[in-house]
Amino acid sequence: MRRKSIKLIRKITTRTVSSCCLVSMLDTYKLSI
Repeated sequence: MRRKSIKLIRKITTRTVSSCCLVSMLDTYKLSI
């Protein structure tokens, strides 16, 4: 049970990090234009 929750948390964090990276990339793209 605990192992499953850790896996879920990791999945959520990776998703959040990737989305954050995407947003920052978009921001830099806008700035460059």
